[in-house]
Amino acid sequence: MTARYGGDANFAPSTSTGVAVNISPENSVTTASIFSVTTNGVPFPLTTASYGSFIYPRADVAGVSQHGVPTGYVYFYDNGNQFSGVNVLNSEGNTALPNGYSYFPAGPHSLTAAYTGDASFHPSTSAPATFTVTAASTQLALTAPQGAAQGGAVTLTATLTSTAFAGQISANYPTGSVTFMIGNTPLGSATPSGSNLDSHGITSVATFYVSSLPIGTNAITAQYSGDTNYSASSASQVSVSIDADFGIAPANISVSATQGGSASNTLTITGQTGYNSTINFSSVSCTGLPLLSSCSFSPVSVTGSGTTIVSVQTKAATSAALLGSPFHSSWRSLGLVFAGVFLLTFRRRYRSAGVFCVFAVTLALGMSGCGGGSSGGGGGGSPGTPKGSYMVTVTATTADKVVSHTASFSLVVQ
Repeated sequence: MTARYGGDANFAPSTSTGVAVNISPENSVTTASIFSVTTNGVPFPLTTASYGSFIYPRADVAGVSQHGVPTGYVYFYDNGNQFSGVNVLNSEGNTALPNGYSYFPAGPHSLTAAYTGDASFHPSTSAPATFTVTAASTQLALTAPQGAAQGGAVTLTATLTSTAFAGQISANYPTGSVTFMIGNTPLGSATPSGSNLDSHGITSVATFYVSSLPIGTNAITAQYSGDTNYSASSASQVSVSIDADFGIAPANISVSATQGGSASNTLTITGQTGYNSTINFSSVSCTGLPLLSSCSFSPVSVTGSGTTIVSVQTKAATSAALLGSPFHSSWRSLGLVFAGVFLLTFRRRYRSAGVFCVFAVTLALGMSGCGGGSSGGGGGGSPGTPKGSYMVTVTATTADKVVSHTASFSLVVQ
């Protein structure tokens, strides 16, 4: 360093000889802290959080003298293990993970921040900032079909939800397993698979297939085992009705009827061991019927094994109305001839064109009215049920709507 005198009216300027001054870097102090934010985005100090919560690590660096602003980089460590990349100090000497960090595992944590130093400030490491992450709570819901036939595959679906990672762009989904049980007897287990992340949190689904449920009403439950980061949970029970199965078969693969007649076929219902359900039949049990036909059953219900007769009634063709008959057409033609002769005679006697026109129009309207009245009274005919071959299918469903089968036969309308 040198000193320079600028001089005055009596003394000339001068410069001192240089004096060496060595400036060594100042010691720095780094402080680590942990924050979270409210739903309104207001930060608050954090000591405990559930897994998947938004956690905001921050480091503040200052010189011991409180003069100057350190520059450079900070690294964060959790329980001695580095978990962040380079974090650059801003103009106020602090830094934080801009998007927070939600992947701290459940358990106790000790966060430290290490400052790398710069030309004016020595490196420093913060004292630990401690906090605890608890396992995220879960909710388990079980769904199953109302029922199935004995030996049929039943799909059990357990949906696991949690508020963890709510509103974030990625998540660590639960591991562990879901055990499905009938009473106190395990049926088997399935691993939940992550399927959705939204503003409410995560959703994982475990699916299990079982075909060994006994006949009757089965109370099914499910339990999630939990893992290091997600707590265990249980689902409310659901009931699954298992019915003994049955078969249905027609006595004839083809029946025939003339137009306007009916055709019948016997349907035999054969139940397996333990089957005693009731099947109710109605007109809606038939599909594939031709136009202008209907079906009926006798008896209309069968309990256990038995038979019912299905009858298909067709409609005959009907003749056209009187308006379309040759007899009516002849009278109409004769009327027109009579009207023409009358008009010629009338015109010879009454030369007035005006009177003639009025009379002609009146007569024409009268004839039209007669024709229209006859037409309205007669109506049209019907071609009846179309002739041809049709595949008729009868659906048999148990009264509890658990088991359903079909039987088909050909209907020939001649």
